[in-house]
Amino acid sequence: MVKLQSILGLAIASVSLVEGYHKYSHQEYAVMACSGIIEATTTYCIKDSEDEDEEESICYCTSVIEMGSLLICLHDMNYYDSATIKLLAKKCSSSYPGTTLDAEFFNGVYQNATQFAITPATTLNATLLSYSPIYVSPQNVTKYYDTYYNFLFNYTLSLNLGAGFFALFTAFMVISGIGNWSLILFPGLVGKMNGPVSKRFRALVSLPATFRKDNNVPLKFWGVPIGYIPTRLESIAIALLWIYLILSCSIGFHHVKGNVYWDKTLGEISRYIADRSGMLAVFIYPLVILLAGRNNFLIYLTRWSFARFNTYHRHMSRMFFFYVIIHSIAMTIYTFVSSTESMYASWMADPFITWGIVSTVAMGVILGQGILFLRRRSYEAFLMLHIVLAIVALVGCHYHIKPMGYLEFTYTVVGVWVFDRVIRWIRMARYGLKEATVTLKAGETLKVTVPKPTSWNCGPGQYAFVSFMMPSCFWQSHPFTVISESDTELSFAIKIKGGITHGLYKLLAPLPGQTTTIKVAIDGPYGFSSPAHKYNQSLLMASGHGIPGLYDHAMRLANTKHSVKLIWIIRDYNSISWMLEEMQKLRGTKVETVIYVTRPNEVLDSPLGSSDSRVSFSDKDEKTNLSFEPEMMDAKSIKE
Repeated sequence: MVKLQSILGLAIASVSLVEGYHKYSHQEYAVMACSGIIEATTTYCIKDSEDEDEEESICYCTSVIEMGSLLICLHDMNYYDSATIKLLAKKCSSSYPGTTLDAEFFNGVYQNATQFAITPATTLNATLLSYSPIYVSPQNVTKYYDTYYNFLFNYTLSLNLGAGFFALFTAFMVISGIGNWSLILFPGLVGKMNGPVSKRFRALVSLPATFRKDNNVPLKFWGVPIGYIPTRLESIAIALLWIYLILSCSIGFHHVKGNVYWDKTLGEISRYIADRSGMLAVFIYPLVILLAGRNNFLIYLTRWSFARFNTYHRHMSRMFFFYVIIHSIAMTIYTFVSSTESMYASWMADPFITWGIVSTVAMGVILGQGILFLRRRSYEAFLMLHIVLAIVALVGCHYHIKPMGYLEFTYTVVGVWVFDRVIRWIRMARYGLKEATVTLKAGETLKVTVPKPTSWNCGPGQYAFVSFMMPSCFWQSHPFTVISESDTELSFAIKIKGGITHGLYKLLAPLPGQTTTIKVAIDGPYGFSSPAHKYNQSLLMASGHGIPGLYDHAMRLANTKHSVKLIWIIRDYNSISWMLEEMQKLRGTKVETVIYVTRPNEVLDSPLGSSDSRVSFSDKDEKTNLSFEPEMMDAKSIKE
């Protein structure tokens, strides 16, 4: 469980990121309100250059008369306290070198100002230079205070809500991680807790699909598959994240009557929504990239599958894009309402707006081309376009938020992305380029056998990404479950679909023996092994090409006190050829093996094995037995 504590780093990192940005205090709002109304009423400083730094441009630091007016305002509004003294001393320290800016100093300025202060006439020209301290209307000060508070506190609240989103997702991972690690660390305790309540929870919440009994069934729109339906538990978590985000972008907005920034309520509220949605979006962005990586450290801390992280990656991407759109619409309304037509055109031509539009368009195309139908049509084209568009979106986002000073978010995204790529290259270099034997089995499966380095270890059920070093596809890598019970080699049983596997099929089909050698690069292993060895008995059930991981489990448990039953469901007898050598290794072990054939009447394309493989058939009671002692059962005998 010690490892699990590291997951809190995600939440801590988000809080640290928030703490790195300025949060305005009551004293700052008070000083801004008083100085704002004073400088709107009269003039004490004439700025000679627009290039002055912030401290030098603070008039109340360079003009003792404005400082006196400011102190009168702060006293009259009961804003003056020790924290205000520290704030003024910090802001004006460089304007008074060698002088201690303490309560005595500011009290002296205040006492002197009260002797000469005047109440300016309502007809006073605010642009004329003034030489007397002034009194200002408390109602106007309150109006300025509320304006600054409403505008600037929205940034602070947005940062806090963004950190809260991180914290909520972290809570999901912590709770799930505790449960998953308990299976490894405390198998006995888990067994004791395996009662009616836990079984009911799995049956109703953690295992089923969201709306129906079938898992991994595509959600279709007008007959077009657009994506897979998550499990019910994943859907609950995703729904809670959506609810949090919607509420976060719906609270804390109200109009300030007499707002000194915006005279139109629509312009004011739209600006608040634009700022809030934009901040929430940049908090979601690092998670979008982190959850997509193969070498996401959270995988090892939560023991979630890569598929689950991929599910959250897709939904986080939708959340991100949704809030980018809200930000864009709200900012457009704000600018259109609060400016003239020429100012609007000028604002839209600003480079940071252009980059924002580029990034938004790229994100929209990513979401469109990421639907399941297009991914299935050509996964390689999808992946290439996906990466290119993601880079365009990242660059556009970087230059869009650069003027606001939020570059730490894009630096985080780049860091996560680069880290994932570097670890991939290290893994591939560690394994090295190997000569693999690739054989076509039963016209539907590729059997790939690769020499295994002695330092490379893989548990049953884990998978690796394989890159075939051929000119047409060397840049592609696809995940396949590893058969790794041998100390000297590992193998893969790969179902032929489209893309690279179909290309290999066309290469092998006309060759003698339908076999060849190809150099491959291996990136792995990934995933986790089930802690089956910690229990007394195991039922291993697989269908079709799902057999490799469970076969590995069976072989690892064959020489233990474990009770093991392996059930493999296949379409026809030809499918046995994929795993014939592996199944023969089960001979003499205590693993009870059942092969269930759903189409037993189809004729074998060729004999199983060679003349010395000692494989034979005998029909008896609708069952077929092989010499390596699995039980062959067809669909008819099962029904009877």
